[in-house]
Amino acid sequence: MNEFVIDFAPIMEALVSLLTAVLLALACLCINWVRGKLGLDRMAKDDAVRGYLDASIRSAVKYTASKVMDGQTTISTRNEFVSIGAQYVLDAVPDAIGHFGLSQARISRLVEARISDELPQGVTGLLAKAKEVKANEPDT
Repeated sequence: MNEFVIDFAPIMEALVSLLTAVLLALACLCINWVRGKLGLDRMAKDDAVRGYLDASIRSAVKYTASKVMDGQTTISTRNEFVSIGAQYVLDAVPDAIGHFGLSQARISRLVEARISDELPQGVTGLLAKAKEVKANEPDT
């Protein structure tokens, strides 16, 4: 009688590889589900948006200050300064504003809060310096 031997080793190796891939895929799905439930993806996105919103607010203060110093715009009060800076932010990052649902009043307060960080002399000192620079300019 002839004996036949069936070697299941290659089939078993393929099944083990397939089972490993399925288990890894399930583990990834579980991890993503937990991340979604904990809000980890949302927090990472919020941090990224918050970072470029903050950079835009700081740039708005510097931009407005440079416009005042260059004589491109004339302001006489802190509110005018804040208004120009807030408009800069509104134009620069509308997606971030929409992401957090910020109002124009809230953006104005954020710009105003950054003035002391970006302008150690404050708006009053900036205005005085701009007047001094303008007074020292030679007449052409």
